[in-house]
Amino acid sequence: MTATKADYIKTRAQDDDYYCKLITDYLKKFNKASRGEIDKLLLNKLSNVLDNEQKKKKIANLLTKLRRSGKIQNEGSKKTPQWKIAE
Repeated sequence: MTATKADYIKTRAQDDDYYCKLITDYLKKFNKASRGEIDKLLLNKLSNVLDNEQKKKKIANLLTKLRRSGKIQNEGSKKTPQWKIAE
């Protein structure tokens, strides 16, 4: 029974606010992050139901959401982003 509960939690997605908070907390602590660093932060936390490509798209959508809301900004290029908290 316990394994089934653990499997459920691993496959159930958290809400976007949870993942956005992880990103902003990381940026507050370390000032900047590359896309690779953000991927490393979130890939193993996203639902196991998603494949790797879907997880990367989800992270891209989260970054876009945070950028559009004015919470973060990209100081790098599109090819090599450097995300930071918006001032």
